[in-house]
Amino acid sequence: AFPHGLTGAAGIVLGVCCIVPALAGSLGAVASPVVIALYTAAMGANALAGLALLGRAPRNTRFMFRSSAVFQCALLFFVCRFSPSFPGGGSVVAAMLDGIFAILALLGIFAFAFAAVAQSPAPVGGAILIGCFALTLLVGYPLQLAWLGQQWWECVQGEYPTQALAMVAYIYIPATWAFAVILFGATLWNRKLISDLTFGGGFAGLVGATLLSTVLMQEVHHPEPASTRELTGLNPFTSHSLPCLHPPCHC
Repeated sequence: AFPHGLTGAAGIVLGVCCIVPALAGSLGAVASPVVIALYTAAMGANALAGLALLGRAPRNTRFMFRSSAVFQCALLFFVCRFSPSFPGGGSVVAAMLDGIFAILALLGIFAFAFAAVAQSPAPVGGAILIGCFALTLLVGYPLQLAWLGQQWWECVQGEYPTQALAMVAYIYIPATWAFAVILFGATLWNRKLISDLTFGGGFAGLVGATLLSTVLMQEVHHPEPASTRELTGLNPFTSHSLPCLHPPCHC
């Protein structure tokens, strides 16, 4: 339990050191490869340490916690992948990893939502379902990267110069940070230290507040054309689409 608690605390502190400056408009922390490496290492180790402790969890909750660890690790990969300092973008290995982790992220959040709704009381299950719907949106960019490739990602960065840093600062670090806090809450709920309503409300509320605040601050500090809030290539709620729907053809 000690490694799990230590890595969790380190990840939470590092996440705050990235998120708070970003909310004030500074992307300096997420521009540092060292900070990104430390954050993803701490959060990844925390997720893996949680898997090692599954034997202590009630049998009916193990699938839920296992799915959450898969989803968290997949999102952490994209914290690194979308960082400007990521090495080897465009290689065959990177393309394979893009596809694998995009699928793992999608399957992980679906499995987590299914297990949580099936095994939890109504207040918890309903709130988790709402939160999971919001988290599913985060898979939009990874799926496009896996399908359209590195040329698409380079095209997006060409259209929006600060998009890479903004995605890491306002999307993937806040999401993984919030999810880690939620999983800590899940352990408290599993031990009956907090009520169903507290955990369910906290899950939906924290996800909603995190996504809303970070999206708004990205718009305030880094509006188009510096970066974009569009998560997918086609958005029915706007009059325009994210460019680069197809990789450029070098014919």
